[in-house]
Amino acid sequence: MTDDRLTGYRGKLRTALETTGVEIGDKLEVSVNNQQYKGSLMPRVETYDEHHLIIKMVSGYNIGLAYGDAMKIKKTGTAPKPESSSHRCQRPKLGCPRSASSAQEEPSRQGWTT
Repeated sequence: MTDDRLTGYRGKLRTALETTGVEIGDKLEVSVNNQQYKGSLMPRVETYDEHHLIIKMVSGYNIGLAYGDAMKIKKTGTAPKPESSSHRCQRPKLGCPRSASSAQEEPSRQGWTT
């Protein structure tokens, strides 16, 4: 896993994001065509085009905004960054035996009826 702070962003848009100092998850305000959008910067799939900025709005919707020279990007807050990727939750895979401790954490499904 890479430590890319702007996953999936390339070209002029990535340069603009770097200049602004935003990273994935940071809160930002974007102005385009006299419209303002507020939200958090979302990562992109690297195989997609390099011309769209993806933000998660306060409403919970994700939107893509076409980047152009008229777009203004302003960082308004910093997202908390994870300390280490080694603290990820490990879920047992289906069909694999579970340890006694993980079996105790989940409620028993015996006796459930529908």
